Amino acid sequence: MSNISLAKHLADLGANMFVRDARGDTPLGLSRGEGNLLKPLTPEEMEVLDFTEAAKDDLAVPIGETYPSKSFADGPGLYEDGHVKTRGSFTIFACDGEGRLRGEGGDAVRVVAKSPSLPDIEAHVSDKKPASSLVVRDVDKGTYPVAYEFSVAAKYEFHVTMNDELIEGSPYIVKIRNSKAPENKLYSWALQ
Repeated sequence: MSNISLAKHLADLGANMFVRDARGDTPLGLSRGEGNLLKPLTPEEMEVLDFTEAAKDDLAVPIGETYPSKSFADGPGLYEDGHVKTRGSFTIFACDGEGRLRGEGGDAVRVVAKSPSLPDIEAHVSDKKPASSLVVRDVDKGTYPVAYEFSVAAKYEFHVTMNDELIEGSPYIVKIRNSKAPENKLYSWALQ
């Protein structure tokens, strides 16, 4: 789900979710541009929207119980190729039966990164000592940030479950590539 589709998803669901700022209430997934017009957030802005302590209370209110089939994940770490030893991230959003974002945590969230030639890497929101390469946490507002950093280039499938059921769109496929080769400074100096 891209940033535009996240904003559309929230709008389609009738989610009454706003971020408050000096210019007024702005629907979640959008920002105010020139002339106070609404525009979709950039990928960089979405990554920053990690539901900081100051903003969490304004973002969601408790609704009904969590429905994994209505819950979803979004963020640059799901849709852009990553690189070995480089952090990737995305956020899991818990929704109720009407597709509205929930305002409380506590769901049994599990993320498993699978690759055909490698052992599975698994993280649970309840892990006291998470795997160093995959971490999921509960910020108690119905959102679950996930961070990963892999040391082997491969195609990974992220299987995301909430309360033992796959969420909408899962599994997500991400390619992790070898890091770009460092520029040969001696060679570029010799050409000058």
